[in-house]
Amino acid sequence: MRAATFHSFGDSVHLEDIDDPRPAAEEVVVRVACCQIGGDIVKIMAGHGPVRDRERFAFPHTPGYRGAGVVHAVGAGVQTLSMGDRVVINGFLNCGECEFCVSGHDNLCRHSHMLGIDSGQPGAMAEFVKVPARAAYRIPDRVTFEQSTLLPNIALLVHAFRRAEIDSPFTCAVFGCGLVGTAAIAVAAALGATEIVGIDTAPAALELARACGATTTVDGGAEDAVAAVLAATEGQGVDVAVELVGLGETIADAARSTRTLGVTLLIGALGETTILFSDYYRDVVQREIQLRACFGKGQQDFVEAIRLVKSGALDLSPFPVRVHAFDEIADAIETARDPSNSDIHVVTF
Repeated sequence: MRAATFHSFGDSVHLEDIDDPRPAAEEVVVRVACCQIGGDIVKIMAGHGPVRDRERFAFPHTPGYRGAGVVHAVGAGVQTLSMGDRVVINGFLNCGECEFCVSGHDNLCRHSHMLGIDSGQPGAMAEFVKVPARAAYRIPDRVTFEQSTLLPNIALLVHAFRRAEIDSPFTCAVFGCGLVGTAAIAVAAALGATEIVGIDTAPAALELARACGATTTVDGGAEDAVAAVLAATEGQGVDVAVELVGLGETIADAARSTRTLGVTLLIGALGETTILFSDYYRDVVQREIQLRACFGKGQQDFVEAIRLVKSGALDLSPFPVRVHAFDEIADAIETARDPSNSDIHVVTF
């Protein structure tokens, strides 16, 4: 089969012929229809971000975390899927057996692998990819393969809002309106948020935030984000603030934008982060703000994400998907590197 590979960190992408995968027991092989070029591919090729085993990384490596396609082959014991099923892949591969997996916290699996990111775990930027059957989910007929590559981000935010333990209606602020932040806005709207404030510095990101359901947008580079959130909520702050930038300053602003007894969800930090509060006691302790870390998504989060889309509560059409042919992947990756580009880049096979 044809696959995209790179041979070292910092290398450019190569198109090569490699062996077709074969499913073991409880596995399926998916004929890939498309794979999204997210931050995972850009960062993994550079050797930073989510790379967990840099010193032992084996090359050549095929990236690709967000893939979708058709079940091509099934291994022994697979009962949930059949050949020909249209599926999206959960790139966070759990073991299904540790204490976290069996207790419904499979996003915290002790033995997890990340598709296309971890060494020895080839991803979906290829004609075929092999995954555990539990990591492939049927998608509604009306959802295109290209749109379905958005579902991993939707599931991530479903998990985050589940962590918030909030009832609707509620108010929400999202700090960072990139591809994950706009998914947060869409999920918040689908779950019943009545006021959604989107904060970013890029005009294109703020435009997409409004298309996805933000009721107020704030240019964080030109305005006081905390003051704007308070103004939008009659001085109370929001029930839930979602932080996706990962900088100490924006984390502190998100907490300061949260109402008393509210929840600040921390998703954005991938590296070392120092949080500085001008008055931590006043801003957090005295108001009993709950700072809750959110990591990944579990199987039930994926199921709920698909349910929201299938029911019509969440509309994927506002997200700008730009399609590239597989032979154009090198140019597509370079385009995706541009931080001012808010398109979602998808390679088709």
